[in-house]
Amino acid sequence: MEKLLMDIDELIVLIEKYTRLFLSNESVEPLKVLVGLSDKINVVFPALIASYEREELKEYQEEQSYWISQLGRITDSLSGSDRFLAIDVLYQETRANLLEYQSRFREKKV
Repeated sequence: MEKLLMDIDELIVLIEKYTRLFLSNESVEPLKVLVGLSDKINVVFPALIASYEREELKEYQEEQSYWISQLGRITDSLSGSDRFLAIDVLYQETRANLLEYQSRFREKKV
């Protein structure tokens, strides 16, 4: 579980970096960060979704469906032409909920 929480930390940093670069109108650098972001999403989301199968997380299992649908929203927003929607989905929704996930499970010491 600790590895997942560390991977989530790294994903949050990449989301913040992508958001900053995009909003500063950088053209090349966000593409490089996007590749790293995609790679980290491919690591974090399967582990995050699977974490709800653990006995100590069964009480939160309904959240598993949120993360499955959120992964679809991320994919759709990143492949679309509306970069501000991508920022909203990544930063406002995903980042915020990843922070909540971390906080909850660090407090529970799962």
